[in-house]
Amino acid sequence: GNAYGYLGPGEGGGMAYIERRWGSDGTPSERLVPLPEPVERGGIPAPVAVGTGGVVVYVLLPAPDGGVLVRVPPVGPLELRAITGIGRARSMAWDGAEGVFVVGDGVVDASGVVRWRFHTGGNVPGTGAFGRDATGEIGVVPAGDVWFWLLPDGQVRETTLAPYVGADDAGSVRPGQALALADVDGDRHLEAVAVMGRQVLAFTRGGALAAGFPLELPAGVVAEPLVVAREEGLVLVAAATDGYLYALPPGGRGRPADGFPLAVGRSVAATPFWGDHIAVVTAEGTLSVWRVDPPGGGWHQAGADDRNGRFVALPQGPPDLAPEGLLVAAETYNWPNPIRDGQTFIRFLPTRPCRVRITIVDMAGRRIDEMEVEDVIGGVPSEVAWQTDRVPSGLYFARVT
Repeated sequence: GNAYGYLGPGEGGGMAYIERRWGSDGTPSERLVPLPEPVERGGIPAPVAVGTGGVVVYVLLPAPDGGVLVRVPPVGPLELRAITGIGRARSMAWDGAEGVFVVGDGVVDASGVVRWRFHTGGNVPGTGAFGRDATGEIGVVPAGDVWFWLLPDGQVRETTLAPYVGADDAGSVRPGQALALADVDGDRHLEAVAVMGRQVLAFTRGGALAAGFPLELPAGVVAEPLVVAREEGLVLVAAATDGYLYALPPGGRGRPADGFPLAVGRSVAATPFWGDHIAVVTAEGTLSVWRVDPPGGGWHQAGADDRNGRFVALPQGPPDLAPEGLLVAAETYNWPNPIRDGQTFIRFLPTRPCRVRITIVDMAGRRIDEMEVEDVIGGVPSEVAWQTDRVPSGLYFARVT
């Protein structure tokens, strides 16, 4: 629009929210709003800002025992709220209205109510992503090799990455790792998308890999992934260490979209931007820009959008008719098949919340193993890993009830 804001140095050495705007005649003006000082600086995450100039801006000032949430209205004094109950606040999301989500070892909203609690086991929580789909408001927060799914009913579910990418890769997740949210499989539920090494991963809230994933790139990814909505469908966008920008359709089995990859330089310094143009900046100071027709939307830049909101909302519509029966037959299978690397994943999609029992038998009908999965989410795929390192080679059957 006609205004933008950012965090920068204020008068007297403190920090300020600085907003620059242009009037209808093109005359520029600047607004400088001094911010309160954090309790201390050593080891404290940097302040975070979300919002839109001229509407409302929220600034999170982290502190050792929580933080301070500052609401900067278009006019008038600042509004301050202490953040407590979730340990050190680290990141924030905003739904574009008055919905604010402050992330630490839990999530607090703008009114100070703790919406979700979780325990990271000593791992530093990464940057959360939030959204709204047919089930309500949800969020995902990474911490080490675990993703915490924050569900509309206040429940918290965990997805452990190690079985999918290997313990070494999963343990190398950076504390600041960022996720994106998108409906990558068209089921009107949001999935979480992230990159790890050369792989692009997408998981359902049930802990299952989304259909068509993982996708593998020729080189490691160096910035937050983007999920861009175009007329022909979604594309996953990632800059890699080989100096190229890749755009992959979720169902394309790793084949790039038309016109990709683009040569951008080996030292990408920030997450690319995709709107009516694609823009990429390198550490050497090179800015490369390509025109895009038609433009893309969705999670199209760092922080999801130009408000840094880290929030996406799917279009709402009438609910889909649930399939008959409790289990969807087409989503009941194991992969990989044949089994590789001593494990296989048994996948199932119940039409409503339930408890699932998986019984493994051999060709003679003898029971080899049994697993029970409590509190399975309805309406989205779930899966569990079956370890086969203690089982002789052979043919086995899994009964899912």
